[in-house]
Amino acid sequence: MFDDSKPVNANVERSEYLITLLAEIDAMDESLWPPNGEIQKGEKLIAVVTGYPRKVFALAEMYHRDRDRMEVEVKYDLNNKELVNRFMCLDGKHDLLMEMFWNVTKSQLGKWSFSTGIRKDWQLVELPSRDGHDFSEFFRHIIEE
Repeated sequence: MFDDSKPVNANVERSEYLITLLAEIDAMDESLWPPNGEIQKGEKLIAVVTGYPRKVFALAEMYHRDRDRMEVEVKYDLNNKELVNRFMCLDGKHDLLMEMFWNVTKSQLGKWSFSTGIRKDWQLVELPSRDGHDFSEFFRHIIEE
């Protein structure tokens, strides 16, 4: 297993890191870490997430929880390089997995809007525009022209 407490600094270690991360995704039981937010007023249901992206999201949420638990320890022990490195690794894994989740999900839908959310029962929603402008529609028209 890849040692998260040490920095990744060689091509072999990077490959091992990615192989291990993909194996963790494959082994993840998505029922352990589902999204739990309710659909809010103004949000529009656009799809239900199925398959592999669920595993990616669930693993990201697990790392997010672990990162959050460690945050207080790091706050009071910033000189502990090993702890800080582990914290940063968890944070990076969460961010990478969420990028993977959104990239795969939006690619499958052909919907690259930044105004997308995931809700309870794996419901993918389009979020209302914050400033009254729907940039996804703006960009869609540019792409279609």
